[in-house]
Formats: sequence, C-alpha cells, structure tokens
Amino acid sequence: MRILDFGLAMSLACTVSIAQQAAQTDHHQFRTSRFHALPAWPISHYNSATADVNKDGLLDILIAADYGGVLLWINDGTGGFRDETKTRIPNLGPRVASTQIDAADVDADGDLDLIIANDTDFPNSLLLNNGSGVFADMSQNFPANAQWTSAQVVFDADGDGDTDVFFVSGSGKQSHQLFLNDGTGKFRDASSGLPNFLPYGLPVSIVAVDLDNDGDLDLLCESPVLVVENVGNARFALSTKFQVPGGWTAKVADFDSDGIQDVFYAGITKRLLFGKGAGTYLDVTKSHMPASWTTDEAAIADLDGDGDMDVVAARMLWLNDGSGRLVDASIRMPLRASMHLGLIGDFDADGDADIVHSYAKHVAVNLHHHLDADEPPSVGGMYALHVHAKPGYADRPTPSILLFAPKLGRLGLGKLGILGLDPVQTMTAGAVNISTTRAATFPVPIPANAQLRGVQLCYQPLFLDAQPRLGNVLAEFIQ
Repeated sequence: MRILDFGLAMSLACTVSIAQQAAQTDHHQFRTSRFHALPAWPISHYNSATADVNKDGLLDILIAADYGGVLLWINDGTGGFRDETKTRIPNLGPRVASTQIDAADVDADGDLDLIIANDTDFPNSLLLNNGSGVFADMSQNFPANAQWTSAQVVFDADGDGDTDVFFVSGSGKQSHQLFLNDGTGKFRDASSGLPNFLPYGLPVSIVAVDLDNDGDLDLLCESPVLVVENVGNARFALSTKFQVPGGWTAKVADFDSDGIQDVFYAGITKRLLFGKGAGTYLDVTKSHMPASWTTDEAAIADLDGDGDMDVVAARMLWLNDGSGRLVDASIRMPLRASMHLGLIGDFDADGDADIVHSYAKHVAVNLHHHLDADEPPSVGGMYALHVHAKPGYADRPTPSILLFAPKLGRLGLGKLGILGLDPVQTMTAGAVNISTTRAATFPVPIPANAQLRGVQLCYQPLFLDAQPRLGNVLAEFIQ
C-alpha cells in the first residue's frame, strides 16, 4: 500500500469541494455493495449470528455449518469480511454437527464466548474467548449432554445475572436440558426443574420472554404451543394462565413502545400480539399487519432509525408507524435479494442496520446515511462518490461533511460514532446538502499521474442531523 504525501492528499481532498455536485436517484433503502463482500458460504448451515468477538467495535459473523463445524468471519473495518476460522476456532474433531450458535460472556471476563448446539447425538460445545477473539474448547465445563440438540435458548434462567442455557432436544426419546452457570463459565445440570415435555411432543423452537411482566424470563414454545412459566429458583412449570394465541417462528419485541414485550409470529400462522401485562395478549393481526407476508423467516430491528421496531424478511420490509402498526415498505428492499434471510446488524459501523442474506456474495447495506462509489478510482479518471441520507423518505434535506484521509485509522467519538480515518491526517473534503429524494454525487478528478497507482484514498461522511453521526468508511486504491 502506498500513502499520499500531505500536499498531494490536500490537493485530492480539495478537488471534492470544488467539484460540481451531480444527483443520483435513490430507488431502494437497501442495496448490495461491492465494498461489503462475504466469504463463500458453506454448502449446509442451520443458523448464523453476529458478535464482536475481538472487541474492535465491529460486528463479526458466526455460522453453524452442520458437519462443517463453526465458521467465523471477521469484519475488516469497512464492512467486508475475512474467513479467519482456522486461526481463531479450535478443531472440534469429527463430533460436531452444529445446529445453532450463540455468543455470550459466560465466564464474566468481558468478552463474548460461544455456545454451540450439536445434533446427531454429539455433545454440545462451549468455546471460551481469550479476549482477542481466539477461542479454546472448554466443552468439559458442560455436564454430560450427548443428545440430539435441535436448538438452544441462551438466557438468565435463575435471575442471578449470568448466562444459562436451555438445550432443545430433537429426539422424541429425550427431553430438554437446562444448564445453570455458576458465574465462571462452569455449568451444572438443572433439568430436574423442567416439566415433562415428552407427552406434548418436542417443540420446534423456544423463545425466552417475560410473559407475565414479573421480572423473570418464561419460555414460549412453538409446535406444539406451550407456555412454560418461570416459577423461581430455576424451576419451570407448564401453565394455562397465559392468554397467548399460538403461532410459528415467534419473535419478541416491544412494537407499541408501552414497555411490555409483544409477540410476532412469522410462520404459517402469521400474527402480531400486543402484550397487555399479567400474561394477557391482544391479537392485532388484522388491524396492524399487512396481508402480504409470504415467508416463515423474519427479523426484528429498527430499520429506518426512528426508534421503533420494524420487521424484515428476505424480500419484505414492514415499517412501524410508531404505534405498532406495520406498513409494507418492501419497495425499499434489493430487487435480487436471496429468498433466505440471514442476519441483521450494523456491519459497516455507520449506526444503522444492514442485511445479510444467506448465500449472498455481498452485504445488503442500509443507504440510510451511507457513502459508496460505483467504480474504483483510476489514474486520469473521475472518481464519483455518492452520499446517501434517507433515500426517498426524508422530510427535509440533510447537511453533511465529507472527510478525507490518506489512510485508515480508528477512534471512538462517543455519540458521533467511530472515526475510521487516521485522526492525525483527517481533513475536511467538502460540504453538501443532500436532497430528500436523491443522493449527492462528488466527482473527484484523479490526476493523470502513473505514480498514483496503488495509492489509497479514504473517505467518511459526517451527517449533521439533530444528532450528528459519522457514516461508513470507504477506502480504495487508485488503479
């Protein structure tokens, strides 16, 4: 990598401020980007998760790849990912068939460890983090547990402030298991505190939610629908006192912002239930959900940055109007999105939620406050930078400042976000007012100087909303 001298850097930066600003129409809020590439997906995988495993402030990706074990993709700081499985994940040998992976700090040392559910009668796995994102196999900290595990629930079952685990059996001959953490990452079998599930069949999945608003986490089981009340001291009992209509693929969030968790069913029986306290739920499906839902997959997140919870699927987007009513905004989704939703997270560290579709080659980035470029810079050419604010749904223009540096850096700036440029050499490249319907385009002329090939250019926008916020980092080499 070649680095610009300060004079040339200043020259290139200033070309932005004097360049003519063009306009580019924004058609979608989410779009796949050549900057945010993903490694090759495994042929088979059951589950994926996000976590900052190396404590660099960036979300990494974890994949439960069935007999392929566990994969770990590390965020490179600009929204792309590197497969670093071999150097960070221990070899678990042939006795692994991962069905689910979750990250939690089980040993209270300030970093995220990994809990892995395995099927095919293999024991479940526990990997402890050394603090820098390198893991050691400490599965011996679990009691004996070889069984067919189809899923898991990671939650505080006994209210002591640490992470416990509920393993969902996938075998009709074995019931579920509850392991309680002693606070140091060592677990004991507390399955005697569970009711007998076997007469009811084995649930497809289970979520932990405080159904009765009493301060502890109960269990909502699906297919069959069972409500398992936390009665205290890590003991659970089947209950009929809760008025929770059944469904499939439950997601839990406070949609109507009343402080009580609501339930969204994304599967065959599509439902939205508002929690009303004391274990009662109101079915608001007809009045608060569009009729266009056609998938069993969904994720809950604030997709438009307005502070309430929205719903996203592979090709569908329902936005919350602030009262809990969901409005179809699927026109904002990528046209060629995969049929399978993978993950939701702020992968480019610009303060909004992006989407990873399973088997996609690139992240579908959220253009809500985003910087990109269609083509890389080239000697003698024009480098067109596009600054997006709120594509198609802004109620006023958005002022912003484009920052430039000749190399990357990393500096946390509190509510402003993370400065991804070298803080010593960062300079202002220019200011722009982004319209309500279009992105602002900065044509940056690159001098016809062959010596510039291989030089890196780094940019980052600062959006001057009511709460100013840094956007994503864009870094490219001149070709």
